[in-house]
Amino acid sequence: MEMIVKLELRVKLEGDRANANEIFKAVKDVADEVKSRLVLAIVECYQEEVVEVLSRGSGSRAKKGLGSHERKGGEGERCRGRTFHRAGNWSESRRLRGDGMEVEFVPAMVECVRCGKRQTPVLGALELEPYETRTDDLERKVMEAVADTSYRRGRDQLEVLGEVPVAR
Repeated sequence: MEMIVKLELRVKLEGDRANANEIFKAVKDVADEVKSRLVLAIVECYQEEVVEVLSRGSGSRAKKGLGSHERKGGEGERCRGRTFHRAGNWSESRRLRGDGMEVEFVPAMVECVRCGKRQTPVLGALELEPYETRTDDLERKVMEAVADTSYRRGRDQLEVLGEVPVAR
C-alpha cells in the first residue's frame, strides 16, 4: 500500500539570514513534532483507506481480513455480511503511543448492511486490542532495558524511555 501524505510545517529562523548550523538547529527543534504529525497523518490516511474498502459493494479479495464480526444480537454467531456503510466517528479520541511519541486520533465507525452492527475497523487493521494504547515497540524497549541491566538501572531507564513508572 502506498500513501501520499502532505504536511505543512512552520520553521522559524532568527533574523533575515541563516547559516547551515541554524537551519540544522531549527529542523532539530521541530523534529519531534514532525514525527508525531506524520504518524497521525498516516494513521488517518490508512483509516480512510480501510473504511473506503469496506464501503465498496464488491471486492471480497480487497476486504480479506477486514470487517469480520459477530452478528448483532447473536452470541458467537458470525455475520456473513462484508459490506458496510459509514456510521460516523467516536465521540472521543483514541491515544496511541509508540517509540517516544504519542498521537491522538478519532476512529471512524462503519455499520454492517446485513445485521446492523457497528464496529471500528481501523483498530482491527492496526491490530490493537480494545483498551490497548501502546505498541509492541515500547514493550520491546522495556524488555531490553530490564534484561541488560540491574534492577536499579533498569528502573531508571524505564522511567526515561517510556515514561513507565516502576515501584521501588
